[in-house]
Amino acid sequence: MKSLAIITVLFIYIKYVHMWSYNPICLVTECCNKDHIPGDTDKLIRLLKERVYGQHLVENAVHAIAAHWNPHYKAPKPLVLSFHGWAGSGKNYVSNFIAESLYKYGTKSKFVHLFVGRIHFPVREEFKVYQQQLYSWLKGNMTQCSKQLFIFDEIDKTPPEILNAIKPMIDYKDEVDGVDYTQSIFIFLSNTGSALINEHYEELWNKGYVREDLKLSHFEKLIEKGAFNEDGKYKDYSSDNLKILQSSEF
Repeated sequence: MKSLAIITVLFIYIKYVHMWSYNPICLVTECCNKDHIPGDTDKLIRLLKERVYGQHLVENAVHAIAAHWNPHYKAPKPLVLSFHGWAGSGKNYVSNFIAESLYKYGTKSKFVHLFVGRIHFPVREEFKVYQQQLYSWLKGNMTQCSKQLFIFDEIDKTPPEILNAIKPMIDYKDEVDGVDYTQSIFIFLSNTGSALINEHYEELWNKGYVREDLKLSHFEKLIEKGAFNEDGKYKDYSSDNLKILQSSEF
């Protein structure tokens, strides 16, 4: 009986060690592996269908994420998503669903990072300090795990110099200062362009379009104009770096 118990315990131990990528420490802490970063896009689809209404355009995010983390595809750059709309339109809501689906611990995962413009970058005159701190933070985390999620909220209230600091990291580069960012995901949340989005939708509605007829192409150029030229902000930030995904409350 004692030998049977030993064999059983050994079997369970081997099973869990194998499951946690042969690293027993992953039994007690979050690791950069498939178990803690499942990348469950099926779950994301389900959450969006069950809890998000009237935002069919956001489904583009699911396809983009699935393609980006496809093991048979080498992404040439990080995936960058930009959600635009007035407060209450669901930008943060959808971002939380993305984190919840991709990571076992959702927004509490140590691989998910949230930056809020007015909290983390409150004084524009201090932008050089913020740039250095942000650069070090991004690089430090990326060296720990390649599949990181960085969410920047209130990007319209963030000093534009902050975006310029991270532009090399989200561009078409294999490495930046010896670090590969291509498997990471950046999400930008902004209120800019909201008025233009709603005005344009009213024009389309008057032409006979219904919500389900709308496509990303109906708003992409409009959002670029609103997001990167509003009050002269972000005019130095290339819109080619962003995959615009409109998340406005129509």
